[in-house]
Amino acid sequence: MSADSRALARRELRRLAAVVLGLVAVAGLVALALAIASRHESPPPPASATTAEPLASRADAGSDAGSDAGSDAALEAAPVVYELDDFPRRPELVADGCPDVPLVDHLGAPAPWEPPLRVHPSFVPAVVALEEAVRDTAREVYAREVATLLSASSYRCTTVRRRPERISEHALGNAIDLRGIVLADGTETTVGEHWHAQTADDAIHARFWRALVERVHARAIFRGIIGPPAADHTDHLHFDRGPSTFFDLVLDGGE
Repeated sequence: MSADSRALARRELRRLAAVVLGLVAVAGLVALALAIASRHESPPPPASATTAEPLASRADAGSDAGSDAGSDAALEAAPVVYELDDFPRRPELVADGCPDVPLVDHLGAPAPWEPPLRVHPSFVPAVVALEEAVRDTAREVYAREVATLLSASSYRCTTVRRRPERISEHALGNAIDLRGIVLADGTETTVGEHWHAQTADDAIHARFWRALVERVHARAIFRGIIGPPAADHTDHLHFDRGPSTFFDLVLDGGE
């Protein structure tokens, strides 16, 4: 091979090497760019709203059920935080003076309470729901409207009966006792007189009270319901929204 041919070959080799090196450099830059991009994570998506978990049933924290309260059925706890759930139920709050809680007078409508109720503002919606359940049940059983709701107790600064170590839900304005109703025609029925039917004429009243409890229970208006034959609750129905859930009364044997 002549000197000119060898020189031409060397030039071609150098040109080919330059092209190869250029391609390698481009590939390297592309790989570097991809590596840098992979280090930048996409921003996380916004957190979706979550539904609050239902409140778990807790040990009795001051209901009037007593230490031997029955549990024929448990009421479902509300799936939202209730304002009075975290309020301390220590008995010294009663011994040293009534708990410092806001209270409102609730007259009832369209049927008034006699006497009017005094309850915590957070408890008012449950009372209104009870009033509606009473009206619905009276229409169903008697085909008549309710004229008056008879209360036995609402706010009362006290500890649980027979359990002085626990504050009552009444002391927080978080409970009411319903003893009876008066219908638009003047007919009066009470838990004490008519929970158990003594005569044939009483049977309709016994049916009313059991239907009312079943309706209130089914609508999960309250967490605690106490009535006959529970001690100290033979003449009224106790309703509260304390932290515990319980159902302490006997529905059968009414008629």
